[in-house]
Amino acid sequence: MAAFSQAGFSPNWTVQADEYWSAQGFVAAGLGVALIPSLSLRLLWFVGCTTITLPYVMCGP
Repeated sequence: MAAFSQAGFSPNWTVQADEYWSAQGFVAAGLGVALIPSLSLRLLWFVGCTTITLPYVMCGP
């Protein structure tokens, strides 16, 4: 949720997926957005998903 707040918006509905493939499925179905590591995108790709690369941001001290 912090990532959304930093981007300036708050989602109305959230789901936490335990597997990356299920998160991609939600996105492909038009149900929202997902933050997924790029390595997992090489393993499985759903039609209807678009990716963007976010800039690296150092978190913590």
